[in-house]
Amino acid sequence: MDEIIARYKPRLEARRSCSYVGGLRPRHVIGAYEDLGMEVVGTGYEFGHNDDHDRTIKEMG
Repeated sequence: MDEIIARYKPRLEARRSCSYVGGLRPRHVIGAYEDLGMEVVGTGYEFGHNDDHDRTIKEMG
């Protein structure tokens, strides 16, 4: 993983990310974007429930 992060982080660092997904929950990938130096500024769900939104907001800065 460190090799992959080192390869892509210089191009992605300080960029912003927004995810709108169906089945996959954005909170499961927020850490991956942060590992690459990206700031997650928004998420959305196609099939989300209120508890999904409540749990995801805790993962975001």
